[in-house]
Amino acid sequence: MTSGDRPGRLDQQKGRGVRRRRRTAPAPKTGAVQGWTAQAPYLVVLVGVLVGLIACFGSFKVGSFLMAASLIFGAVARGVMAESRVGFLATRRRTTDVIVLAVLGLGIGFLGWVTHAT
Repeated sequence: MTSGDRPGRLDQQKGRGVRRRRRTAPAPKTGAVQGWTAQAPYLVVLVGVLVGLIACFGSFKVGSFLMAASLIFGAVARGVMAESRVGFLATRRRTTDVIVLAVLGLGIGFLGWVTHAT
């Protein structure tokens, strides 16, 4: 019996006998938040920064502290929550997002702290 006479080997050489898996849609992630509720942390940060910007016209210190607080909240939310629950706050790697949001929040807070009230 030669190697070409083996039944299993002949089928594999001609492309038969090889099972191919059908492609199916991926199963939904368990625990994933769907719709607008997944964007809640992002919306809190966005609204906090917008309110802080508007408040800066009245009192720069109050507005800058509101912006700083919302950015630090975003850093904490991004660092603690699962990626499926933070929505648009997850734009890069977790470490990068947390560092950028924390540095911006601390920088704006420091700026509001050292400026003189007008």
